[in-house]
Amino acid sequence: MDSRGSTKSNDKEGTILQIERTEEQDDGDLLRSLALFDFSIPLVEKKPGTLRLFYNNCNGLEITNLIMDVLSRKRDKRANTYLKEIANPTKLDRLLRQVKVWQVDMVMLAETCTDWNQTVVRRAVRHITQTYDQTGCWMGSTSQVNVGNYLKPGGTGTFATGYCNGRILEKGNDPWKMGRWTYILIGRDINEKKILFITGYRTGNRTGEVGINTTWSQQVAMIAKTQRETTPYESYFQDLELWLEKYRTPNMEVVICMDANEQWSQKAGVARFAQSNGLVNVNEELNLSHTHPNVANIDKSTTIDYCLCSPGVLDCVEYASPVPY
Repeated sequence: MDSRGSTKSNDKEGTILQIERTEEQDDGDLLRSLALFDFSIPLVEKKPGTLRLFYNNCNGLEITNLIMDVLSRKRDKRANTYLKEIANPTKLDRLLRQVKVWQVDMVMLAETCTDWNQTVVRRAVRHITQTYDQTGCWMGSTSQVNVGNYLKPGGTGTFATGYCNGRILEKGNDPWKMGRWTYILIGRDINEKKILFITGYRTGNRTGEVGINTTWSQQVAMIAKTQRETTPYESYFQDLELWLEKYRTPNMEVVICMDANEQWSQKAGVARFAQSNGLVNVNEELNLSHTHPNVANIDKSTTIDYCLCSPGVLDCVEYASPVPY
């Protein structure tokens, strides 16, 4: 998403994206699901004074093997050389390479499935990132529950690059320590116009028995310690709305990209949250195609990921489209 406003950036060449399919490839479920999406609008040239945002429900960064390599090389006194010998790029590598081509300023990732609490994890992410961006700044979020693994269900990550990285006024994550969102606040000055970028992941509504280390189980364990009578699904928007109160100021614009795990309707929690906080649904306002294939029916599509923003941001949006990543 590109938005005009007080932000400025260097004028760089844009990129045109195109999908070419063969008959053999069309036989796969993946490409049949991709066919549900409209990629006919190419990525436009990035203009001066615009800010480009990329949101992805990434379902993990695939860095566990790299972390084990970091640890073994550290033991062998070769900690500074491991990156030069990577044979297979991680999903994080591929993602950062692509957003660099797309000249993205703010990267927002839901369901990173990464234990950001561990130093070795943050170090691995930092080293990978420096290959593609020397100045970018990460903010990761995960629950305080220890699952005994670097691969940890849930969590989010927000990455500010270029102009955004040079204008960070504040950054942080879910103050309830459940790993449900991260945020980065950018602006020229605390008293001038600011934009609050929030990346969120709301676990699906679970019934019956669930796995011991799932996002749902992590959050249930933490909620139980507070003696609150609520579920992770219900408490997500309750807590997010409560947290947002301190940012309701006249000079504040808000952008929230999230996996809400819910279809949009008048009674939906995501729709009620947007209405009560004066936010608009970019997906609907700009008539974007659905964000997901339907798990039960591959020939149908659905939307559970949303970009919500304040009306002032929507007024400045000049381009928005799903991209085949």
